[in-house]
Amino acid sequence: MRRILAAAVMFMSSVASATSQVAEVIIVNDEPTPLLAEPLAPMLEQQSIAANLHAALGGACTTANWRGYVGTWEIRGGALYLVKLASQCHEPNEAPLDAVIPGASVPQKAYWFSGNLTIPLVKRRIPWHLGEEFILMRYELVTVVHGVVTDRRVIERARHSRPTGASSSPQADD
Repeated sequence: MRRILAAAVMFMSSVASATSQVAEVIIVNDEPTPLLAEPLAPMLEQQSIAANLHAALGGACTTANWRGYVGTWEIRGGALYLVKLASQCHEPNEAPLDAVIPGASVPQKAYWFSGNLTIPLVKRRIPWHLGEEFILMRYELVTVVHGVVTDRRVIERARHSRPTGASSSPQADD
């Protein structure tokens, strides 16, 4: 009986369902584009900044956005900038940056962020899921160090164009 119960628990724990999260936004060629990264996260590790954000925008209001905000970003002059913080369902739906980050002004250079930004270069009808970048066939990978862009690369994954040796048609009889 224990083995059956243990097997059932293991099976159930391997099946997970999660709500797709609303992606951050980056402006590319004057067009809002999903950003599969969370550049504000390091700043929100400071309790005072997190509390300011919560006070300005409220908390999470939907399971599709546990962050409780959507940041809008831009790359200008070789640096990453935060240009807007908004909520999806609280009023006011936009927070002045200096209410969240004392002394900040629009645009605010993201000096706190070092990491990679993944920007899909394909259009999609359904929302992006943070964590789906592994299936992207074409995207831009932007490396940022203390808010400064140090590398930008377009990544294209090859589709299976070479023969694999498998055959889908039956062999002819000799």
